[in-house]
Amino acid sequence: MKDVTLLLTTNGTTPDPGKTVTVTLPSGLTWSDGTTTPKVFTTDASGNVTLTGIKATSAAGTPTITATSSTGPTAAAVVTVTPATTSAHTYIPGNPVWNWSSVPSGATAIGNGVFLAQNGDLYQNNTVIASGVTSANHVFAPGPGPRITWVNASGGHNSTDGGATVTNYPAVPTGSTAIGNGMFLTPSGEVWSTNAPLVVNGVPLTGVTSAIYELPDSSGRLNYVTSTGGHTYIPGNPTVWNWSSVPSGATAIGNGVFLAQNGDLYQNNTVIASGVTSANHVFAPGPGPRITWVNASGGHNSTDGGATVTNYPAVPTGSTAIGNGMFLTPSGEVWSTNAPLVVNGVPLTGVTSAIYELPDSSGRLNYMAGPTC
Repeated sequence: MKDVTLLLTTNGTTPDPGKTVTVTLPSGLTWSDGTTTPKVFTTDASGNVTLTGIKATSAAGTPTITATSSTGPTAAAVVTVTPATTSAHTYIPGNPVWNWSSVPSGATAIGNGVFLAQNGDLYQNNTVIASGVTSANHVFAPGPGPRITWVNASGGHNSTDGGATVTNYPAVPTGSTAIGNGMFLTPSGEVWSTNAPLVVNGVPLTGVTSAIYELPDSSGRLNYVTSTGGHTYIPGNPTVWNWSSVPSGATAIGNGVFLAQNGDLYQNNTVIASGVTSANHVFAPGPGPRITWVNASGGHNSTDGGATVTNYPAVPTGSTAIGNGMFLTPSGEVWSTNAPLVVNGVPLTGVTSAIYELPDSSGRLNYMAGPTC
């Protein structure tokens, strides 16, 4: 929603600053942090309280926001929630927006025109290519192009042509996570490549708590975490790079990049940032990999493994890093570097899910726009 401003007065016209106001949201609306319980605010010098980042969770309606002041008066305001005409979108900066009207609101953006609906339907643009999906991944690849990997009750699956042709891996255990291009992390901590456990230097890879697979070239990169730290493996290469400084329990973000539970962000064995709440890694043509992250001082991006960092201090706290200096704010705005992203002359707002990929110099922004009000 746009900001909602409440004015408290003493007589209908004179502002009443410094007073507490308790605001209650109706069913269908939530605060920016996802909670629904009443919140207490204090009127500013002009008697105003500004409510920022309220989200609409219902498809449409006219819910009523109620405000009660510490001086006694209670007021109600009706807002109109209108569902977006089209929820799913793909945008190449500087080009028109592709709209996928068949994708239902509330879906998750997975990658280039790929969206996972809440009911388990997996969409490639406007077409359902699989149902009952519990996990999905999209990665751009050189040569054959994008790869879509997913898991449902019948196992693991992979497609290199938008779902028209699918390779099935029925032995992949139920509940596994798709980590990229026919690779899966099982609930028991095994990494599977296609239809069998991945064997690294003669031994199946087990004890894995987090993994991600990227495909910047024909070999790919598997980054994973075990009790002994972080690791990077190029399939077919006898060398496993071991990053022993990375603590167990960290999350694999990308090529040698790991986010520890305490907020330390590692590039290989080096901490490049602390207090990090969100991080993303994407391979890019030309300059190479990009690391994007958020902490209390804003957003940040590096193209050289953290040695040189570009800072975006205006990026709101609590934003999500979605790729190469792009962020999704708690209020549903997409920011590009240090300001809101403007698409066709209008800032991009009302976004519930977004991911940015960089297969070429233009990049691809895939996003879901929720109901507006």
